[in-house]
Amino acid sequence: MGVECIFYGGAGDEDKGELGGVQGLFHDTETGSRFLLDFGQRPDHWNEFYGFPYRPKSFNHLQIAELLEMYAPLREVMRQDYLRKMGWTPSKTDLELLVTHPHYDHIGGVHLLRPDMKIHMHKTAKMIMYIWQQLSGRTNNQFVDFVDQFTLANKLGGDEAYVKGLKATISRDIQTFEPYKPFKVGELTATAYPVDHSIPGSCAFIVETSAGKIGISGDIRMRGRDRKLTERFVAALKEQRVKHIFWEGSLMHFDHEGTEDQLVMKMAELMHGRTFVGYSAPPRDLDRLKSMHLAAKLAGRILCIHPDQMIYLRAFDGEHGFPKTDDPHLAVIMTQKNKGNLDNEDVPRDIIEADYRYWERQFINWKKWVDSVKKRDPRQLELIADEEGMGAPRKGKQRVTLEDIAKHPDKFLVSMPPAYMIDMLTAIRPPRRSRYIRSHPAPWTKDMEVSEDRIINALIRFGVYEEEFKGDFPDHLTPHRGVYRLHTVHVTGHNNRRENKEIFAQFDPDVTIYVYHCMYPKDFTEDVAKHLNVVVPIRNMPFTIHNTPKAA
Repeated sequence: MGVECIFYGGAGDEDKGELGGVQGLFHDTETGSRFLLDFGQRPDHWNEFYGFPYRPKSFNHLQIAELLEMYAPLREVMRQDYLRKMGWTPSKTDLELLVTHPHYDHIGGVHLLRPDMKIHMHKTAKMIMYIWQQLSGRTNNQFVDFVDQFTLANKLGGDEAYVKGLKATISRDIQTFEPYKPFKVGELTATAYPVDHSIPGSCAFIVETSAGKIGISGDIRMRGRDRKLTERFVAALKEQRVKHIFWEGSLMHFDHEGTEDQLVMKMAELMHGRTFVGYSAPPRDLDRLKSMHLAAKLAGRILCIHPDQMIYLRAFDGEHGFPKTDDPHLAVIMTQKNKGNLDNEDVPRDIIEADYRYWERQFINWKKWVDSVKKRDPRQLELIADEEGMGAPRKGKQRVTLEDIAKHPDKFLVSMPPAYMIDMLTAIRPPRRSRYIRSHPAPWTKDMEVSEDRIINALIRFGVYEEEFKGDFPDHLTPHRGVYRLHTVHVTGHNNRRENKEIFAQFDPDVTIYVYHCMYPKDFTEDVAKHLNVVVPIRNMPFTIHNTPKAA
């Protein structure tokens, strides 16, 4: 008796593993219970065949996924409409899915799963996945709602047609759990432990099985703002004498230090004496969004973010210390669409609104940002004057346009994702002493390097590029011989080598660490956890966790 395991993603071999793309199958042979740990897209493997915006077509997505080993070859869990379209016969399943957190390399394949499959996740993860789904369109990321695409039904006239809209939409069987309270995954009992990562709703687990208790770290770190959460999980592993621990080792292969609070100070320093400052960061890294807000406030600027990011802040409404949408150091960027400027009174309002997506329209009526009390209208009583008689950040929900940023570039810190970059630079025309800051990892794939080249080409064209230099903060992954090509101010969502060593030093020698989500597993076997038993799961190769005798 024991627990049979097999990883279809997030594992490789002892010499070279795989970052992300976690797809782990656990089967308790005594109870018969089975569950999948995450169902993520394998990013590096995916990029060998596809690049944004290209992806397999719906009618043969599953066939391609099997042939190219994109996802686990488990037809029983795959969506029935795709199976039938390819002439494959759907079957029943008792498999359930346990989600650690809402990042694409952990939940990117959920849209391929059948809607009646039980999915367990933190309620915050569900909220983030629902917003993500709504922003990307109903048929793209079907994380929370399943949309049937190939089922025929009779119309009133008797003809057959594919079902659409609400008739085609089915809510997934998502079970949200309460942290630190046991819940059932099949016949097994699991307990979720929120941990520090770059996105709220991230959890580790302790699962009670016939082979004893199994720990699962999920993506985890010690240097964010919720270090105590991670420490509580580690303490639980020790207190409950968990002997089998699955541990991620994402960024063990290079040195990285620094905290989010240190990042805030560095961002403020890099803004000092600059005119226009733009930055890019992962769109759903909400911890980083909070850091950017604090840095803008420290520098006396207003953080300008796009509507898709503001939607997340609106949903949290100040929870987890995130800024509220009416914060005076926060504004939404409303870019000009085809029909005209938002404030152009010559264009009818309904025509302008029709140009924006339905979820963007709520921001149209937010207060327009105003710069100076000297030019204010007497009715603008909400504007505050500072000691110099200039307008301090305005109270209430506010919006800015690219024209506002162009006229007053030194008053803002502007989110400038690569997809928006050229349009924004064209409208803003950054003056001298402007700066662009990257707040995400340096490229590690060929596609990412090509993307960085495009960014640099645009910055050169608009006079913003500052040449190569040593890393700003922290001095971690510098793929170009120790030199960055862009100002990089980034703290990862993962532990470094030192932190993992300190954690593993607390465990007894009879503990076994199962290394996954790790590029170089030998870092564990030869250094970080060499005093413990270390098992490196090999992708597509089953292994068994055997029952651990209880201590006398």
